[in-house]
Amino acid sequence: MKQLVESYINKITMYWLVVYGLILIATVALVLSAGGVLNISFVAMATSLTVLIAVSYGASRLFAWIFSTKHNRESWAITALILFFLLLPARNGRDLLATALVAVIAVASKYLLTFRQRHLFNPAAVAVTISGLIGLAHPGWWVATPYLLPVVLIVGLLIVWKIRHFTMVTMGIGMAVLTALVVALINHYPLAEEMSFLFLSSPIIFAATIMLTEPFTTPPTRKWQLIYAAVVGFLMTCQLASFLTPELAIVIGNALVFIVGQKGAVVLEFVGVKPIAPRTVEVVMKPVRRFTFTPGQYLELSLPHTDTDARGMRRTFSIASGPEDEYVRFGLTVSDPGSSFKRALLNLNKGAIVRTTRVGGDFILPTNTDVPLLLIAGGIGMTPFRSMLDDLVRRKEARDIVLVYGARSEEGLVYSELIESAKKTLKLVCIPVISEATPSWGGEAGIITVDTITRLVPDSALRRIYISGPSLMVDGLRAQLIKSGIKRNHIVKDYFSGY
Repeated sequence: MKQLVESYINKITMYWLVVYGLILIATVALVLSAGGVLNISFVAMATSLTVLIAVSYGASRLFAWIFSTKHNRESWAITALILFFLLLPARNGRDLLATALVAVIAVASKYLLTFRQRHLFNPAAVAVTISGLIGLAHPGWWVATPYLLPVVLIVGLLIVWKIRHFTMVTMGIGMAVLTALVVALINHYPLAEEMSFLFLSSPIIFAATIMLTEPFTTPPTRKWQLIYAAVVGFLMTCQLASFLTPELAIVIGNALVFIVGQKGAVVLEFVGVKPIAPRTVEVVMKPVRRFTFTPGQYLELSLPHTDTDARGMRRTFSIASGPEDEYVRFGLTVSDPGSSFKRALLNLNKGAIVRTTRVGGDFILPTNTDVPLLLIAGGIGMTPFRSMLDDLVRRKEARDIVLVYGARSEEGLVYSELIESAKKTLKLVCIPVISEATPSWGGEAGIITVDTITRLVPDSALRRIYISGPSLMVDGLRAQLIKSGIKRNHIVKDYFSGY
């Protein structure tokens, strides 16, 4: 079952998963309304949804034209659908006009409430907050009903599973629960009733799994993700003031993310593409402005293009170059015909400008240089390790590192020159493992399993273990290692969910 779910969610981007999930919730809501289960007019719901979709689409097209950028077909749909669940369905012409204006505000916020081409707030949350403050429209969060909870849970779980933000979402919900308990005890509210209301009739599940995880406004590192989630969870249930609504809690959290996070989009100039292995290429770009990152982190590229397929216009790549490198490099596998994103990326003209939407990640080496390390790479999962090794070689920082590097063929082993340099400079031990070895291959053959690791690295239990590669390989090997007795907090994982 887990493999089936993994297979499904790895075929589409996070953004389209959100779109499809929200459509599913909306469809169930309309069916329940038509059947009289929800005490909301079917006509009002259908009319509001139609207006939100039409106006959000039109506003997105208009602002894209005004600001000379390409229309994002995922973003406007997500905004429209979230607004559908936050605003009470319109009962008359005035309500419909207010609903349309809220949609315009939400889309406009992506272009106007920005800093260096990065929007600052969750569009739906900030639009509903503004409309409430000026008396234009007030939120209803009618999605928070026991009848929709099962489908919201399923959709939310899939989204969190896709982006691996279980810890952050758990922190947000946990802080909301803890705060609600404290408030109930102080005010002598019945605890059972408060908990029942929190999970069945408050928007905490929808907000935590679908809105808190919005990529543009999520902190890039785990520490700040947990702080962000805790702040929002606290503000959603603390009842400190009547104006402290769930949407305002999210907006305040977004402001916190901006204060502590990256202050603008990273702009790159396309340099070229070079083959580095069969079906594997390295994309080279030059930053228009210098930016900082830690070896092992990723960047998300935004590449609007025609005939965009279901994978969308954004893709995440681990950075393969070191922080001091003049160029930004990342590797990717190629196939025929491949996704529309890959085709557009590989066919860029030299000098073309590509924007990133975020840089971050916690797949970084410990600051304590005495910690022995075991790096396990599968295929293109070697890219973040390439960044780490490049940085260590430049700084001549020797560490106790063993690299177990799995590839399909001998020709599939990439970055051999850097690895050889690291062997000399850092005393790196590299053990390649070929899954489809030829008779002439004299090294390790087969797939990397816990038995392979135990045999090749007898002291693996004493090392901090980093795993990078396809998600099934990463999750499967991590589970094997934990089952063998390796402590969970000794394993750091990265994964590539289908480029």
